[in-house]
Order: sequence, then C-alpha cells, then structure tokens
Amino acid sequence: AAAGARASCPCIANVLTHAGLEKINDYVSGNNLVYTPAGSTTSYTFPKMYGSGGCDAHDNPLPPYCSGETPPGWCRVEWCYVDPSDCSGVTMIKTRFFSAVENLYFSYGTCASGNSAASSNSYDQWTVAAQDATRKMIELIEGYARSARFQVEETFVNYDT
Repeated sequence: AAAGARASCPCIANVLTHAGLEKINDYVSGNNLVYTPAGSTTSYTFPKMYGSGGCDAHDNPLPPYCSGETPPGWCRVEWCYVDPSDCSGVTMIKTRFFSAVENLYFSYGTCASGNSAASSNSYDQWTVAAQDATRKMIELIEGYARSARFQVEETFVNYDT
C-alpha cells in the first residue's frame, strides 16, 4: 500500500497512467486536470497528480469547496483514488469531478489511521460519531412513535366510551 493506504486497498500511483482510466486524459490541460461542473461555465484546475500517489489531503486548499476562509473539515482529511477491482474492506465512492472516467473511485477509508474511537484520524471519529448520532436518532424516532401510538389508542378508547 502506497503512502499510508491500507494494503487491502492501495492508492493509485498515477491516475494518468493507470490501466482503465485513459479517459482522465480528456481532462488534462498543460500541467493540470480541469473540472467543469455539469451545467456550469466555471472550470476548476487541479494538479495533474490530484488524488494520485498516496494518502494526502488532496482537496486542501483547492476550489470549488476547500479554498474559502472557512472550508469544511473534510478538506483536511486524507484520501486517494483507488482501483475498485483492487480494493476491499473500505468504502469507495465514484468521483463526480471527472465523470467520463468510468472506474475512478476515491476512498477516505483506505487512508484512515485506525479503527478505534480513539483514532486521531477525523474520518474515524466522524464514522464513530455518525454511528452514535444514528443510534440517538433511532431512539428519538422510536420515542415519537410510541407517544403517537399512545395518543391514538387513548383517543380511540375515549371515543368509544
């Protein structure tokens, strides 16, 4: 696994030369990759090796999301492009930036430094926090459902008498 990636899901060394990703070259302009969102006339440039070569906070401090004064926290989280046929045990997401490249996926999980709640990697902390929040949300919804059921039953009993 290259530069911090998990062995079960290595980072792509060079997205420009990786087999099956030839369409990425349609986005090359000089020493950059150029992304134009669908329906937009604004283009964004990224380094040619964007997402390649290992785990890094590849988005920091790049537009369109990570260049402002208060960028989202995920801008500082490490990730890399991965080959879905050579990646297991972590979540992969198909990129939206270079949509013509059919098998271009990225993963924060392969760059995560551990699987415990005590991990310093913010991806792991976010995952644990999301699980806790999901549990709390389910408990809240169950409470509302029980309360609503009680109200319906109470109304039905009072209606009948």
